Amino acid sequence: MRSRAEATPSFVWVESLGDPGSTIALPRDESHYVARVCRARAGDAISLTDGRGGLATARVVKPAPPVVVEILEVQAAPARGGTSWLLCGAPEGRCDDWLVEKLAELGVAVFQPIDTARARWRPERTRADRWLRLARAALGQSRGAWMMEIRPPVAWDDFVTSTPPGASAWFADPEGERAGRPPDPSACG
Repeated sequence: MRSRAEATPSFVWVESLGDPGSTIALPRDESHYVARVCRARAGDAISLTDGRGGLATARVVKPAPPVVVEILEVQAAPARGGTSWLLCGAPEGRCDDWLVEKLAELGVAVFQPIDTARARWRPERTRADRWLRLARAALGQSRGAWMMEIRPPVAWDDFVTSTPPGASAWFADPEGERAGRPPDPSACG
């Protein structure tokens, strides 16, 4: 059986971290998670992220919703390396929530839904508020410091013509040539 200390959440998202010594009330969803799911108690340690590279350690002051924490230490995460974007046409069925969750866990910087000739993102399938909640939960699950940006759908042609000059991009083409084997990394000098 896990100890109570192991049950305390590792990372929780907050809008702003504040300064050491300050107290903040956690947002509604995060308060519910900390108080009801993790059953945190006064004095328990908790880690916070603002999704913009800021990290903090805090102590639970008030464990009932809204949970209040005292900021103990604030630091910056290492700079994000390269950023990756994923463009995706509308998937079949209800896979969109799963897609957003997994992309956020993997650390994708930007998710860009694309309307294509074969599939369009219908307004009822682009649930921005739900996707944001899923991305925040995935950020905590993966112990990340950088929140994934979720953009509204755009048409394929509009996206391609707005790609900045010099940007590296790879697009799959069902009519294209089959890719060969990747080069042997040991051959690169």
